[in-house]
Amino acid sequence: SAAHDLLPGVPGRVAREALAGRHPSIEDGRSDCSPAGHGGRAFRRGGHSEQIRRDRDGKVSDAELAALIPPRRWRRFGLCGPGSTSLTAPSTSTVTPTTRRTLLWPPRNGCRKRLRVLHVRVVSPAGERAGLVEDLELHGAVCNIVVIVGAARKPDGDVVEFDVAREAANEVISLLRVRGLHRVGSIAVDRIDTSLSEVAAGAEAYAPGDPSDAVVWEEVEARVRGESGWSVSFIALLVIAALIGAIGVLVDSPILIVGAMVVGPEFGPIASIAFGLHTGRLARVRRGAEALAVGLPAAIAAAALLTWLLRLLGRVPPAYLAGERPLTSFIASPDLFAVMVAVLAGVAGAVSLTEARHGALVGVLISVTTIPAAANVGVALAMSRPGEAAGALAQLSLNLVILVVVGAATFRLQAVALRRLAHPRRPDELR
Repeated sequence: SAAHDLLPGVPGRVAREALAGRHPSIEDGRSDCSPAGHGGRAFRRGGHSEQIRRDRDGKVSDAELAALIPPRRWRRFGLCGPGSTSLTAPSTSTVTPTTRRTLLWPPRNGCRKRLRVLHVRVVSPAGERAGLVEDLELHGAVCNIVVIVGAARKPDGDVVEFDVAREAANEVISLLRVRGLHRVGSIAVDRIDTSLSEVAAGAEAYAPGDPSDAVVWEEVEARVRGESGWSVSFIALLVIAALIGAIGVLVDSPILIVGAMVVGPEFGPIASIAFGLHTGRLARVRRGAEALAVGLPAAIAAAALLTWLLRLLGRVPPAYLAGERPLTSFIASPDLFAVMVAVLAGVAGAVSLTEARHGALVGVLISVTTIPAAANVGVALAMSRPGEAAGALAQLSLNLVILVVVGAATFRLQAVALRRLAHPRRPDELR
């Protein structure tokens, strides 16, 4: 057809729209970078056939090339100088059919896609640099390798920086660990939320799986390590959450119970224990257990002290004294539904940590009555109600055990699933 003759290699519908002046990429040239002599329009209905036929020889001037492409794309192809709004001096440019297709509409490829990769900076001894760079160049999921010789101090060595697809990050970091670079040098990993690069798109296509489902275990461990231990702020938040929970129990307020769940930082040590069981690192388990062993008794004591003071002052609500707690009595009454919620919360908590989904983690904190149960233990002890205290303590113990066991199991299942997917794609799969 005439459209295919004028625009070889271009789909017929797009070619017909281009010739009719209706294609979205053919638009008014109303910027200050408009070529003189073309009536302020990048693609005029009159005369465009003659321009394209002239272009079929492969050589056109800058003014003629500017007439074939939208003004917003002139700067990309060197028609405008940096920071300039006027055309450069006329010269000849080569326009191939592939380039012509690129000029007519934006390509649907990786450079238009929001890519999420990891940026890794490695300080390597000079003797290890050559082998490291060779390994990185051979890995299909690694790109944008930068080598700076002799730039590092403390430790001294060479700096090697590169980007890696999230799906292959565990494999590449393991490669760096095998070389001992975490002992003789250093390894730093940063998240890059957006990367505009066709090379990075190829690296992401090489790695199996989806970036949003990829789990980088080094990130998970760093996240867990930062929230696992106990400190003054940890104890303070736990005590404040217990006091809010105690007031919620006394006044039978679900809103205050939810507030106590959100404020309490106890899920960090719980996740540390679960992750330590998954990885077999007893130090991680011990650190989380110590935080809970110090924080929960302090929370129970604070709730008991507040209730004792209110009882001494005669300010305990009459409804609580009468045993009327229709909205919060579930805290001291564990049942099948409490077990189901704890199991689901354990799975959601592990997944939210591996994928850094903070919204899901907040939902986990709200769904499990760990801190309210601890607060209810303190309130019941201060009010001399051993049965209620025993029920709340059972709820607390049940939640802790289920969260740890289910969380460790979820980490293990994720690791097994990722290992089965961890194989590079063949070249024919990338087409």
